[in-house]
Amino acid sequence: MKFRIGDVLEICFLDHVSTTNGIAAPLYCRVIGELVNIDRKAFYLASWLTQDNDQHNMDCHTILKSTVKSVEVLRKKKTSRLPENSR
Repeated sequence: MKFRIGDVLEICFLDHVSTTNGIAAPLYCRVIGELVNIDRKAFYLASWLTQDNDQHNMDCHTILKSTVKSVEVLRKKKTSRLPENSR
């Protein structure tokens, strides 16, 4: 599936877990956000964006593709709220 910068995605993935006694299974997680970058190894989603594009107040998540269980496009790109130089 082809994803575009600005698409809103829901990604289900496995995250690491640490424990001090015994073995812990990976944790099944979900993140929803606007796709701000993508490369061979990862998706980069912003889940907190300000209307005035303040990059110092943006919350981004990097999700390694090797951990992804599913990706759903919740909204196709209309217009990204991020300036071109932040992508």
